[in-house]
Amino acid sequence: MTQPVDEAQTDKKPPAAVVNGGELAAELGIEVWQIMRAVEVGAVPQRCTGKGWRREVADELAGRVPEILAAVEAAEAFGANRIAGVLAEAAGVEGVTRTDVELIVEAGHLVEVDEYKGWPLYSVQDAKQWAAEHADELVSMVAERRTWVEASMEIGEAAEELGWSVSEVQRMMRERGMNPGRFAVSPARILLC
Repeated sequence: MTQPVDEAQTDKKPPAAVVNGGELAAELGIEVWQIMRAVEVGAVPQRCTGKGWRREVADELAGRVPEILAAVEAAEAFGANRIAGVLAEAAGVEGVTRTDVELIVEAGHLVEVDEYKGWPLYSVQDAKQWAAEHADELVSMVAERRTWVEASMEIGEAAEELGWSVSEVQRMMRERGMNPGRFAVSPARILLC
């Protein structure tokens, strides 16, 4: 007497002896970029062959997914614009900008951990932690900046108020040793005095 054969079992292929990055990511249930970043930070070994990772390595990594994701998160770094979003989300504050990030960096609360094409990158994990611990400070910082922006004017507005071109205002600012930026008071009081 023969046993009935389950067709689903006969169609099932054995696991590949070597898996590429996409296949490994799919097996681990994570994204390909996370595999690549995990390789960069040493949480996943370099490819065993030119085509990918051997089956035994892939099987061993399957039991380490939480550790791999933690290593990727710990190494995750963004530029000021994206860190502003991280801070806003972590503290529950709307309107955080790169200017706020720059002030936080100047105060020594965040430090550059890497760079990309000459732009500084900051630790996502550090930003989340700082925002969670200093949410009130971040709220105050954003409110102060918004108040300043509402009460001040940009160089184009200053030029319009004076009836000058922007380049004339910039020239006067250079001649007077002023840094470019917003005017807190009427530009006429500053530039014409």
